[in-house]
Amino acid sequence: MSFIIFLSPSEDKNITQHDMSSESLLHHPSQDSSCLESYHIVNPHTSTTFLQSLWQGDIMYHHRNNINAIYKEAVKKILTTNDKTLLFEIYGAKNFNAKNEFELNIAYQQRDTMAAIERYCGVAFNGLDFISLSGDSREFILQYVYIFSNLFGVIAAHDNIPFYKLKQNTKYTPLSLMSVYKPFVPILESFLQKYDFVIDLRAGIYTKIFMPKQRRFFFEFQKNGKTISHYAKLYRGKMLNLISKNTQFSNYNFHEALEFFQHINDNKMMFCNSTECANTIILRYEIQE
Repeated sequence: MSFIIFLSPSEDKNITQHDMSSESLLHHPSQDSSCLESYHIVNPHTSTTFLQSLWQGDIMYHHRNNINAIYKEAVKKILTTNDKTLLFEIYGAKNFNAKNEFELNIAYQQRDTMAAIERYCGVAFNGLDFISLSGDSREFILQYVYIFSNLFGVIAAHDNIPFYKLKQNTKYTPLSLMSVYKPFVPILESFLQKYDFVIDLRAGIYTKIFMPKQRRFFFEFQKNGKTISHYAKLYRGKMLNLISKNTQFSNYNFHEALEFFQHINDNKMMFCNSTECANTIILRYEIQE
């Protein structure tokens, strides 16, 4: 028996020292750098061929290269023409400031790469807290987790990617989720044939672009009986944290995994109930924090 874990990406990402070692900027950021003080600077993992080394790199290289070129051209246009419409569609901001100019310059230059599971730093990844995990738990995640990125399609947790900023579900058609993911669907369907079930920790928007045919677990979280949306990301990350700490989980079959999920009851969340529809078991948890 075998499984795979799907995880959503994050619009927030860590920045390395080497990311910032830029000698020439397309558009100089404002002089006020106070907004940059909160950046989390981490040690880099360098790579010069990241597109070809990503999951399914040989098969998906030309598609990813084309998407990445479109992205970089859009970023270049934003920075050289002050295109606010495109700024909003790519970055999600309505006006220029030091922070977004700085980040878009880094995104354009793609000077450094680091493991995807460490590059992303949004709510779900704070819940996971990858850095705090033991070596065995980290290895579990690097082996089993695949992330549905907004720019590079499906990538492995251990794949090295550069810093980028791309608004989730952008209306800029060449970079829409549909444009990015359409060529991935047959690749995913073939790849998943060797797995018995999927642990699906993605947000709903990503389940709309690809739904596995295998049996899958999907998770919902509620507070005082009401389903939460934004902070569900945090508890998907915490769920992955719990899974990775179970030293036996890699040996579980579908029914053993179900039993594990049904017995979660700690100071963070408590299993409430589940429903089954077609090939999906939806597991619901009450948040106790």
